[in-house]
Amino acid sequence: LLNERKEHETHDPLTGLLNFRSLRERAAYELVRAERHGRDVAFAMLDLDGFTEVNESAGREAGDEVLRHWAAALTAQLRSCDLVCRYGADEFLLVMPETADQEADAALARVLGAMRQLAVETADRPIALTASAGVASFPRDGRSAEELVAKAATTVYTARAAGPDRVAFYSGPPRA
Repeated sequence: LLNERKEHETHDPLTGLLNFRSLRERAAYELVRAERHGRDVAFAMLDLDGFTEVNESAGREAGDEVLRHWAAALTAQLRSCDLVCRYGADEFLLVMPETADQEADAALARVLGAMRQLAVETADRPIALTASAGVASFPRDGRSAEELVAKAATTVYTARAAGPDRVAFYSGPPRA
């Protein structure tokens, strides 16, 4: 029972991924480690393109199935040291230690490319989705997990404005 309770406290019940509270704690540790060793850490927010239409047209159960498959596939595509959590309804947060912008761009191109090939079989039809991603990097874009998550989350909107299946990197506040 204790193990079961611990699992519920630290993981998302639908996907089995870390919940945000657990990820934030682990990310804080990674930031301290990165600071000590002079390394980068990339925070990437992924938002599924067209997920609302899946829930509306195929139903919530199909949407849940898509989320479970995406969670498993994301975990399989990333390194064992990378952290993945379900951040919102159809949002996933990745924390990639020792990853600079160029490496994050390459990793996201690989991951999102593989995810494009993922078609989830539902009762009605196979469903394939893409995702848009916003990236913020330690130490350049912020010093805390909360700040980096917020910047990655707002940068998703920049990516989505350019169309589906895009990656955008935080570029700072607009200049006057």
